[in-house]
Amino acid sequence: MASSDEIHDPVLGTLVPPDEPGCWEGTVDIMGLEVDIAIDIPGNESQLEAIVAFAKEVVLFVQANESRVRETAVNELLEEVNQNWPDDKLTADEFRDSLELESTQLLHKSSGSATG
Repeated sequence: MASSDEIHDPVLGTLVPPDEPGCWEGTVDIMGLEVDIAIDIPGNESQLEAIVAFAKEVVLFVQANESRVRETAVNELLEEVNQNWPDDKLTADEFRDSLELESTQLLHKSSGSATG
């Protein structure tokens, strides 16, 4: 039986079951993008099943909007970096290049250690 209480999840945000039974709604902040998601779950499913369905919707959103999510995340990081180090302000292109270089190096390190 579904509870009428909100579910607060640190990763997924807040799920709110409205008046209609089996319909859960929530807003999640995905790397700076506020995403409204509603899931219709047939019958009176548990909170866990609602969270799982919500998580799947979040994953589908991220996959469908990957470049937009990444762009927002990069812009937020750049803003934070430039606030913390105002003397060494980076342009968006410089920052993206340094992130790509860093992530490539990390991928090579992790793939090398995973085989051992």
